[in-house]
Amino acid sequence: MMGDEIKLGNEVRLTVGLPVAGRIVLLKDGVVVQDQSAVNKMEFVAREKGSYRVEVYLPQLPKPAGDQPWIISNPIYVR
Repeated sequence: MMGDEIKLGNEVRLTVGLPVAGRIVLLKDGVVVQDQSAVNKMEFVAREKGSYRVEVYLPQLPKPAGDQPWIISNPIYVR
């Protein structure tokens, strides 16, 4: 869950699910590591320690709302 700390293991899988299709951007320590558009779900296997968070955009909304984040998550800390 957001804000949690988890230990880096063999396979730490991070999953994001949305009620509508959007653009999901995954950041590790503030750097984009995965960016997918027009999706409802994204999975990522964390193989490194760090702070992971997501931003979600809904480009189908009219401008300027479609260019601004709909969701900015709290991080999950992989230690």
